[in-house]
Amino acid sequence: MDNLDFDLEALRVFLAVVDRRSFREAARELSMPKSTVSKKVSTLESQLGGPLLQRTTRSMALTPRGEVLYQQGSAALSQLGEATRSLRDSEAEPTGILRITAPPTFAELFLTDVLATCAQQYPKMRLVIDLSDRMVDIVREGFDIALRVGPLVDSTTLKARLLGTGQTVTVASPRYLKTHGTPRLPTDLSSHECISQSSTRTANNWVFRVGRKNVSVPIKPRVSVNSFRLVANLAEAGLGIARAPAGLVTERLRKGRLVEVLSDFQADPMSMHAVFTAANQTSPRVRAFLELLSESLEVTDVAFMAAHSARAR
Repeated sequence: MDNLDFDLEALRVFLAVVDRRSFREAARELSMPKSTVSKKVSTLESQLGGPLLQRTTRSMALTPRGEVLYQQGSAALSQLGEATRSLRDSEAEPTGILRITAPPTFAELFLTDVLATCAQQYPKMRLVIDLSDRMVDIVREGFDIALRVGPLVDSTTLKARLLGTGQTVTVASPRYLKTHGTPRLPTDLSSHECISQSSTRTANNWVFRVGRKNVSVPIKPRVSVNSFRLVANLAEAGLGIARAPAGLVTERLRKGRLVEVLSDFQADPMSMHAVFTAANQTSPRVRAFLELLSESLEVTDVAFMAAHSARAR
């Protein structure tokens, strides 16, 4: 039937009848007279040009036409309900507690202005920030958003939004290089003192770009510590060669307190994501914060965004 003025209420009644296997039970569930239920189903059958149900005094079964309507109608009504919920959620004012976990270095470099703006624009939101370089299970620990840098593992329960990319650099102090020499190749690091960020997956294997490939180079750290800021401080103190987010050491490089080494072998930039559960992707709190964060990072030098974080799982 062309240009069908379809009755969604009649479809909902029909689905209830099939699910309950009874006109009477469907009428009770929908809080309407049984006669109205029967009339709605009859109207659908008339509109669609044939019977949808085979009815006897003791049983009821779907006709082939009814089977098609039940399967496709159930899916369509479910999608319509989801679209309605998403639209309602997107227009709601952000309220309540938003729990965020992020690496300390990234938070120190990039979150201050975003958090301040968020608090000012959405006074009914309360922000709870947990700074940690450890791998956080956001579902089990109840976080709304986790900021991650580096490759993400596949997940059926988590969603991710790409925010930008960033670079780490390999550095050492002029004093260290004067005493121990400057590495020319990544493999030269085997004879050097190294300082590693202990909570990274590559704490003992640094990745460099050699030719067209990323190559993992094993190191034996003299010092391992789970703070990029302390890694940079120890490198500046002359304890060894370190890798750190570019944004953290930019000023030290400019003033000559640190020197970049192996710059010809810089690894590919890492991607930074915001990770959240599928259930939270339409949350007004989550959407509002992600929009502010994305807008802030658009005007930030994203080459400085390689602060480490554990991957989502």
